[in-house]
Amino acid sequence: MKTTLVKINSAFDAMKDTFGYKNVMQAPKIEKIVVSIGTGRVQDKQKEALIRDRLALITGQKPAPRAAKQSIASFKLREGEIIGYQVTIRGTR
Repeated sequence: MKTTLVKINSAFDAMKDTFGYKNVMQAPKIEKIVVSIGTGRVQDKQKEALIRDRLALITGQKPAPRAAKQSIASFKLREGEIIGYQVTIRGTR
């Protein structure tokens, strides 16, 4: 925990000099990181599992599937089909 506070204080000191901040609450903070991948229509279940496993390996948590919001005939895409995966990382991970 101490190392995190040291990093926050050193980052604030650098921003204070650059931007003229007077209060710690003026400095921006990272609240979340979103990692997403668009796969399109994947016919092969093994390829879909590989994509899902790689994203889980990179982020350290299970990705959530994202479905198509609307049908697009020219892409042969139907509403509700899984076309990607997303992971939202919050907190200290």
